[in-house]
Amino acid sequence: MKEPINYLMKALDMFLEDNGIQRGEIFTLYDWRKKERYGTACVSELGMISFNGEEWRNDRISELLSGKYIVLDENGRPKRIRGFELIEGKGGRLPERATEHSAGYDFFAIEDVKILPKNIRVVWTGVKAYMPPNEVLKIYNRSSNALKKGIMLSNGVGVVDADYYNNPDNEGDIGFSFYNFTNEIVTIKKGDKLGQGIFEKYYVADNDIHGGARMGGYGSTGK
Repeated sequence: MKEPINYLMKALDMFLEDNGIQRGEIFTLYDWRKKERYGTACVSELGMISFNGEEWRNDRISELLSGKYIVLDENGRPKRIRGFELIEGKGGRLPERATEHSAGYDFFAIEDVKILPKNIRVVWTGVKAYMPPNEVLKIYNRSSNALKKGIMLSNGVGVVDADYYNNPDNEGDIGFSFYNFTNEIVTIKKGDKLGQGIFEKYYVADNDIHGGARMGGYGSTGK
């Protein structure tokens, strides 16, 4: 019986991490199906969870992790975990998933752009992304871009870190760095789909070394 319990505890830790909740912290749950406040809960240092002062058994913990409840912030609104925002004055469009089970969010160009042959050009979206500090937004090209337009991402896969959001240089504007590998000018029209973004978790090494807080925007960590 240890294995299912350990799995449950790992899932519970992920739930807390996703919602930015520390063990011992009291948080409010909302039943989004019934559209009503469900009550307050707390997870102890030992992993025991109580709801309205009553200890929950493992079957109730599974209910918590089922997606039936969402966590409310101190203002009684659903707590933000990950998502997108439009940058004011840029004329952007919020990313969209093409189908119910699509993993990626489609991004759109905010203006007409011409990419000269054998040149690189960044196409901006006017969109910024927020996410937990242990996640990353990976940017991928559309398969049709290479086949039909002759452009590819110059960096292969784009990486948008959590601390890129609201940076002082460009507020976190997400850009697609395209390389035109043809011998002709490639035109991207305003509103064209550029590529997709997928949120993913990442892990750090036991002996992790990092350079401190981000101080700039696009490409700043490589200076």
